Amino acid sequence: MSNAWVAQAACKGTGPTPFFPAHGATADAALALCGRCPVAAECLGYAARHNIRDGIWGGLEPHERRHDRQCPGCGTDIEARCRLCGPCRTIRRAETHKASRAARRKRAVA
Repeated sequence: MSNAWVAQAACKGTGPTPFFPAHGATADAALALCGRCPVAAECLGYAARHNIRDGIWGGLEPHERRHDRQCPGCGTDIEARCRLCGPCRTIRRAETHKASRAARRKRAVA
């Protein structure tokens, strides 16, 4: 995937300091840039694909991005999928059912 979107970013030419504020410091400057950025969605997608956990990306702070990656039932990272909570079991059951249905269809066609 190309990173051509970087050339259109509102933060182009800005150093990293506003996007990685010290503990307790405000991220207002970075969030203001992101708020008017035409490629904020691409930036956020980049951070998600590369599992970047620190800094402001696509107008979201780390805790906001982390929230999107957590199971609503237990708070476990969505990719890890816990084995205990209901939402994780439901997701796993649906994925297993979907995979077995696809395998049956594949055998029927062959």
